[in-house]
Amino acid sequence: MTRFPTLDSAPERDLRGRLRDVLLADREPTEDRALLVGLLEPLGLIDSIVPRDRRRGARGRAKAVAEQGIAGTAVRDAIRPMQTAVRAAIAPLLMSAPTDRAGTTKGA
Repeated sequence: MTRFPTLDSAPERDLRGRLRDVLLADREPTEDRALLVGLLEPLGLIDSIVPRDRRRGARGRAKAVAEQGIAGTAVRDAIRPMQTAVRAAIAPLLMSAPTDRAGTTKGA
């Protein structure tokens, strides 16, 4: 992934900190933060803003925040058909992949 650094990273740092407060300190989210969490959660991007050892709890909190807002529901509903299509497309590949005696896919 290509990253384009900003000249002033303070706004991003500030926003990440406020989102961490919502996700890790159980602060009540403002409408805009709830909307952002509602976009990040169904896309699986919560892990990118919280420390590794706190991710499980943050994901649960994000799911709760997202379920309260329209953005999380809309994003989840929009990506669900895509996820289903991808699963359907790769299932035959997984079923036909050669395995060794332990059941591990060869070449993986």
